[in-house]
Amino acid sequence: MIYISGFITVILFILVMFYVNPTIDSHYGLEVLKLQISFYKDAGIDIVNVWNDNGIKSFFNLIWIDYIYALNYSIFFYFLLIKLHVKSWYVYTPFIAGLFDWIENTIEILFLRNIEEFSNSLFFLHSVIASIKWLFLPIVVYMIFYNLFSRSKKQYI
Repeated sequence: MIYISGFITVILFILVMFYVNPTIDSHYGLEVLKLQISFYKDAGIDIVNVWNDNGIKSFFNLIWIDYIYALNYSIFFYFLLIKLHVKSWYVYTPFIAGLFDWIENTIEILFLRNIEEFSNSLFFLHSVIASIKWLFLPIVVYMIFYNLFSRSKKQYI
């Protein structure tokens, strides 16, 4: 299971970063990431104005891939942490990051459906949620590397 979800996670990462995001913003995909942490609705509007109508259509056509990606990386990192014998609450951090990713995606859908009427407060909350997601992912990576290196040291002692 871990190998399959790992392989799928890598494929989805490549797909999201090198196809989905660049297709949406017609550049390198960085505008999609900027939207996540722009915090102010006016800044978000400026970002999606660069996307134009084709970018917004692409967003709606491709957002399902990001939902699958979030679910898959959550499962992969969870099983990897279990395999590394992580026994604390850290084992659940991938699911917390994935859940925040889903919430962020859902708020972005709502935002893009009604940009002008969208709440400033909800847009700000969207960026807080995205920031929390981005904070949890390094914790997951740290736990993986920490356990990999501490485990390898124990094998040689």
